[in-house]
Amino acid sequence: LPTNGTIKLIIPNKDNLQSINFEISPQKGFWKGGTYLFTFKIPDNYPMIPPNIKCETKMYHPNIDYSGNVCINLIKTDWSPCSNIEQILNCLLQILYHPNGGDSNNKQAGKEFNENIDKFRQTVNKTLHGGYVNGIYFPTMIKQIV
Repeated sequence: LPTNGTIKLIIPNKDNLQSINFEISPQKGFWKGGTYLFTFKIPDNYPMIPPNIKCETKMYHPNIDYSGNVCINLIKTDWSPCSNIEQILNCLLQILYHPNGGDSNNKQAGKEFNENIDKFRQTVNKTLHGGYVNGIYFPTMIKQIV
């Protein structure tokens, strides 16, 4: 597994290895301090087609929409039978460290990222502390120190 972030494999049902989860805790960047759950649904014809990946933790991110759909080129357009889950995990870490505002699933976050990086950083920080931001509820990812 990649080592530039904390990644934990979770197998919800040992009798069904076509459904696995990963918790990813970035060590730097906008989302540092949070832990994000990604589900991988492995199709019967894997590796001919990529797994279906969802981010189950709501986050304000240009490449992840509020339904958890993830936009990374490896699974969208660049998949080949030689591709693998470790490469997907590296791509997920990459978008957590370096979001791609030009290829957005969340258009609002992508626009803000491209046009006003300071406002984007403030919005991400608000979402990490939980509650409603722009009418969307976000879970608390970072505990406030009192």
